[in-house]
Amino acid sequence: MASAKFLEGDRTSPSQLRALIDPSKYEYVYDMNARKVEDVAPLAEMFVGKEQFKQYVFMSSAGVYMASEEMPHVETDPTDPQSRHVGKLESEQTLRSLGIPFCSFRPTYICGPQNYNPVERYFFERIAAGRPVCIPGHGQHLTGLGHVYDLSVAFCNVIGREQFTTGQVYNIQNTQAITFDGVAKAAAKAAGVDPSNVKI
Repeated sequence: MASAKFLEGDRTSPSQLRALIDPSKYEYVYDMNARKVEDVAPLAEMFVGKEQFKQYVFMSSAGVYMASEEMPHVETDPTDPQSRHVGKLESEQTLRSLGIPFCSFRPTYICGPQNYNPVERYFFERIAAGRPVCIPGHGQHLTGLGHVYDLSVAFCNVIGREQFTTGQVYNIQNTQAITFDGVAKAAAKAAGVDPSNVKI
């Protein structure tokens, strides 16, 4: 990271982006934190028609899918226009309409080092404290986990493969679904605690 150059500005402001970014110098954009079209469009529009530009890699979410009794989701599953992640879905549609080369990743719950979203931390903290792990409902709802390493490898694998990735959507998670009770038990096992001793 020592050689990385950090730019600070308002990503929703086209004038600020133009002042900070020369689009002719970039072949790839990795957009990791956009949540709505207003975040995506000003940046993506800068790369329309740029011959050297190879791929806009967008971090979407598996939260865009309709609820399903079959898990894990596949990329052809119906999406939910009422999802709380609808901004991600609309951002994908915006990228497609702009005609720039892009691909989108739809991870489920990502776990691993330096996680800003304490997905797994909640379970480990409760288990380490010897406290009950509170899970809504009956605990048998299915979800999916993915490790940040696998996600980062997938991101890196876009480079040089634009002829395959352009226009594609990729789900990222473990090959198997897991219940929320199962997550608690897996966390206990990883922490060296007998899962049968964890109160859920």
